[in-house]
Amino acid sequence: MIILCNICEKKVEVNENINHRELKILQFIKKYISENNKSPTVREISKGVGISSFAGVDKYIYKLKEKQYITKIPYRARTIVLIKEVVCG
Repeated sequence: MIILCNICEKKVEVNENINHRELKILQFIKKYISENNKSPTVREISKGVGISSFAGVDKYIYKLKEKQYITKIPYRARTIVLIKEVVCG
């Protein structure tokens, strides 16, 4: 799959088990953490990637946790931690 990186604005080929929305959320989380020194909330992720449903964002976060790209402490805000490096190009 070829994607447009929202960090470096280059086209990058991704051969991992991740879909476009998951990758977009993962890249947003990486960029947000690097700029703000804290992880984003579900609301901030929703606004940042253009998904209006908080439940939809939560579903993608759950999938990213299952695929071991991120981890988080349950029932606490701003606890998302990146485990695997995100493709940036």
